[in-house]
Amino acid sequence: MLLFCSSQPHRPPLPPATPAPAKRRRVAEDAVGRKPVAQGTTKERGPAGKRNAKGELATGKATRPRHKLRESSETPRPRQVGMGLHTVEGLRKYLTAGEREAFLREAEHADRSVRTLCMTLAYAGCRLSEALALTVDRVDLAAGVLTFESLKKRRDGVYRSVPVPPPLLDALDMVHGVRELQAARGRGRGVRLWPWSRMTGWRAVHDVMAAAQLEGPHA
Repeated sequence: MLLFCSSQPHRPPLPPATPAPAKRRRVAEDAVGRKPVAQGTTKERGPAGKRNAKGELATGKATRPRHKLRESSETPRPRQVGMGLHTVEGLRKYLTAGEREAFLREAEHADRSVRTLCMTLAYAGCRLSEALALTVDRVDLAAGVLTFESLKKRRDGVYRSVPVPPPLLDALDMVHGVRELQAARGRGRGVRLWPWSRMTGWRAVHDVMAAAQLEGPHA
């Protein structure tokens, strides 16, 4: 039996490769001369939509810091909803019994139409714009009520009936001819008792208030 042997000498196996020693932390200089950034940290990335180490979007431009809203030192005034009897400062917006009597006494010296307007405001407690919008067909002499359209509502067609004393109804009939107009064709529909603008009506009432020496939010 023949045995074939190799002519090369036998070599022992190589030992296993040892891992390379860990590299020390080096500081890498940016190629364009920026501040040194330690290796292992995240650099600012150029493309928009990527984030830097602070978690902010890197757009390549200096971003302005977001400032918090400055807290106002002034206390906000509460909003007044609906028709209140006082202003936001606590001042009353109505006349006392004595002030109303003084207002009606001064109205006796004014023009007849101004007097009936002042009486309507005093006895019905309506707004000036509501009184100026009052028409002949909304004066119910038999029931003793005046029907006003509420102009401060969110929709049209809202009315309220207010009972008034007989002296006011007699004055309206005498000065404005309510009965005669209601007996005619149309019954006074759409015929205003005071066909004035709001500014004209305000000046007339303000003159009576000034003559009665009434000042303030209620005047």
